[in-house]
Amino acid sequence: MNTDTIVQYFEEFLISRKSLELVSYHLFEEQGASKIEISVKDGESVTAIAGTGVGIIDAGFNSLVGHYSAEFGSLDTIALEDVYFQIDHKAQRGVSFKSKTEMKLEFSNHCKDRTCFSGRTKSLGYTGVSVLVSAIEFYINCELLFRRVKFLFDDAEKRKRVDVASKYKYVLSKVVEVTNYQTIA
Repeated sequence: MNTDTIVQYFEEFLISRKSLELVSYHLFEEQGASKIEISVKDGESVTAIAGTGVGIIDAGFNSLVGHYSAEFGSLDTIALEDVYFQIDHKAQRGVSFKSKTEMKLEFSNHCKDRTCFSGRTKSLGYTGVSVLVSAIEFYINCELLFRRVKFLFDDAEKRKRVDVASKYKYVLSKVVEVTNYQTIA
């Protein structure tokens, strides 16, 4: 899926977008189980979000989806599929503990279409959690986009503006490639 196209639709149709930013996280691990608490700047406020899983990425994903899915039901239709990371060898002559690490997280939707999100910092854990936060922000804004464009489409049809409705129908066809909005339609 082309996330750039969807981001252009955010800019064109959304009056306000959801803005999430990782502030910090605390991880507690033991054999086979992880507990995470993530502090996320959500607009102007900071929210503490807790969850569990197997490892930092699974626990982070579970906590973010668990927290935001009550308001944004489409989050329940995405799954974390894979994690890739690579040390940036270009930054210095040799690999060191101060090298930046690029991490890619791959998500799938109800149709098993995959979308990749990535980030790069000097901390493997911080990179992973910040990429999770960015991905959840994207999926939330996709649901907001779906709601907005669906409203515009319905309004255009009521006004019998077939030309305008067809544009909105095309945008909706692209947004539903991201994930399933059946529960909110």
